[in-house]
Amino acid sequence: MKNKILMSLKNKTIFINLLVQLFISAILLVLLNKLAISTFTSMKQESTRAIIEGQTKELSFALSSPIGAALEISKNKAVLGYMTGDESVKEKDILTIFENISIGREYNNVYLMDAKGDVVLSVDPIFLNNNFSYRDYFALAMTGKPHMQIAFGVLTHKPGYYFSAPIYNDKQIVGVVAIKVDTIYIDKLFENSSTKVIGHYFLTDENGVVISTDKEMDPYQSLGKIPAEKVKKFSDERRFEGFEIKPLQYQVAQDVVDNYKGPVSLEYMDMEDGEEEEGELELLQVEQVANYPFYLVTESSLNSIFGPISSLIWPIALLLGGAMLVVFLTQYFLYKRIFTPLSKLESFTKDIVDQKQVEMISLKTGDEIESLTASVGKMVQALKESQSQLEVLVQEKTKELSSSVEQLGTKNAQMSQNEIAMLNILEDSKELEKQLEIEKKGVEVKVVERTKQLNDEQAKLLASISALPGAFVIVDPKYQILSQNGRLDDILGVRESEWSLEKIDTLLGDSFELRDKFKKVLEEKKIFDVNELGYGARFLQLYFAPVLNSNNELIGAVLTINDVTEQKVLERSKDEFFSIASHELRTPLTAIRGNTSMIMDYYKEIMKDNELKEMITDTHDASVRLIGIVNDFLDVSRLEQGKMEYKLAETELNPIIEKILKDFNENANKEGVELKLEAEEKTMANVDPGKFEQVMINMIGNAIKFTNKGAIGVVMATKGDKVNIQIEDTGIGIPIKNQALLFRKFQQAGSSLITRDGAKGTGLGLYIARLMTEGMGGKLSLISSTEGKGSIFGIELPVKKE
Repeated sequence: MKNKILMSLKNKTIFINLLVQLFISAILLVLLNKLAISTFTSMKQESTRAIIEGQTKELSFALSSPIGAALEISKNKAVLGYMTGDESVKEKDILTIFENISIGREYNNVYLMDAKGDVVLSVDPIFLNNNFSYRDYFALAMTGKPHMQIAFGVLTHKPGYYFSAPIYNDKQIVGVVAIKVDTIYIDKLFENSSTKVIGHYFLTDENGVVISTDKEMDPYQSLGKIPAEKVKKFSDERRFEGFEIKPLQYQVAQDVVDNYKGPVSLEYMDMEDGEEEEGELELLQVEQVANYPFYLVTESSLNSIFGPISSLIWPIALLLGGAMLVVFLTQYFLYKRIFTPLSKLESFTKDIVDQKQVEMISLKTGDEIESLTASVGKMVQALKESQSQLEVLVQEKTKELSSSVEQLGTKNAQMSQNEIAMLNILEDSKELEKQLEIEKKGVEVKVVERTKQLNDEQAKLLASISALPGAFVIVDPKYQILSQNGRLDDILGVRESEWSLEKIDTLLGDSFELRDKFKKVLEEKKIFDVNELGYGARFLQLYFAPVLNSNNELIGAVLTINDVTEQKVLERSKDEFFSIASHELRTPLTAIRGNTSMIMDYYKEIMKDNELKEMITDTHDASVRLIGIVNDFLDVSRLEQGKMEYKLAETELNPIIEKILKDFNENANKEGVELKLEAEEKTMANVDPGKFEQVMINMIGNAIKFTNKGAIGVVMATKGDKVNIQIEDTGIGIPIKNQALLFRKFQQAGSSLITRDGAKGTGLGLYIARLMTEGMGGKLSLISSTEGKGSIFGIELPVKKE
């Protein structure tokens, strides 16, 4: 019976261990599957989110142009005069403004409506005298809110985007300007869009009506069911006249648009028509286009991520199964080895207890059981020998024991105390074991969380690198490529299964030592780039940068390669155009200036009519200004093409600046501005006198343009081998956000970025001044500028030839 109990215990032990292993393995597989699904889904969400954000920014930029044009027209003084009945403003003047606004833009129509909604002026005459007061873009503009929406033309029956803005006379709205833009203006943004890689996209208005999509469907349907009151409003407004707005199978996306609070990613089961139980798991992402009433919705499949997960889970499951089988067999033989000798030993001890005649046993197990068996045998032999002796000594020992009872009582009390102390120690050790177990689990949880964070960061980094338009290469300090984003094949036009630094170096040509460039980056830990590298018929731009860890230790370098061929071709074509056009324009303009100057000089007595005299004066002033602009264009062309010649010589700067200040003094005094010069008695610098004079004319003239009162000072001092010149004004100053526009072509860093003040220049003055200063070996920069207080520009020039 006892043997059966031990065998049963062995079987129970093996069975329980097997169940525990199965249970733990099942939990691990379930958790691993969930973790894999969560990780792959998160990666897909992050990668598609980056594409969606880029597309919404592009849409926002495109929409800002027509709404900005509508606002610009609404604030035009001539338009306001026309709307308020100013007879000096003619229809053709307003139509000319409309045409200038429409140049280069896909505007179908620009028109004005009075406060009743009647069209009073339009580029397209068929709109005249029609009333559009029932349209939302008119009603909302009359409340003072610029608006945009998609709608079908009542007269043209064609869809378009309508942009409107109110026209104010003081604080009263006297009319509305409206611009209609063709739908292709937005549709073409999606022609080569990355959103098509995600799956499908839908561009909807604020009501969820689809206005652009790559999915085959009837035009102008809604994502989901639209409330009846909104459908009635569409009908009253004749917004989608001729179309029945049917709901698509995207009610969840419709609900997001109706209650939009921020970008949303959600999963849903896409049920095709007729399906009831099975469908495809889809990922819907919804994001508003900036603050405009349009929403970009993308639909992408999640089923594609389950294949990689399955290929990952099954090998792990087989591996766990094999490990369990090995553990099971190992436990079985281990338990068999342990329990069989124990059964024999138990039978032997039972016979001894029952006082049967037994023979000594010998178990050869090579472990503690063999030692225990030998000890039991010796004990039995010793018991037999001492049994007779014990009978004799029992009586003697009984007496001795009686006398020792009291002593034993005392010892028992001490032992009880010792036992209590030992129990306390055991309890303390158990509590310590529990605390250690809790700490161990906490460390394991932190390790798992940190591993997940690292995996997430790695996924984001890989997605960002893959989305780069150019080639991206990372090398280690031994010049081995660690990673690249797969764009080398497209940029270099060669298909390679495995890229190396030597292959890239060979393709770039013998004149370009790629390894030397990387060596410079790794040794100096500095960033540098190659703006233009000829590669066959194309031009490449290379950017090198070191990779440092948190301890500022070098661990590698990064190389990006971008194809800038189209940019370089456009720049050169533009430069050639400016050069040719400027040369062709300067001759007739010079003739106009000369003729008008002669008329004003020799026919003063004949020109009695003030209007005629004013016309000739305006023509002369305009020709002078145009010649200045043409000269600026020619200077820019020569500077950018490196054709500007510099005759550098040691030159005294004081007389040049004094002459310029004297020439500007009359205009400056009219503006209430004082011109001052603070300089040493004789300041010398190595410059081209003519180019230096042109730079200073540009800088001082620019300061006068933007200074209404106060003073403009030129401070000049020699420091070492450099001459420092500061042009200080008390003008309007430059906003911080606009200071980045300085020294760029056709840019003025005024307070408005929407419109440029053509009366104050072409935006080339600072650009030309900077290029000429650098051509003479100097530097031109903005030292400081504060709105309402003024600006300080600095020029640094070499004293002697280098």
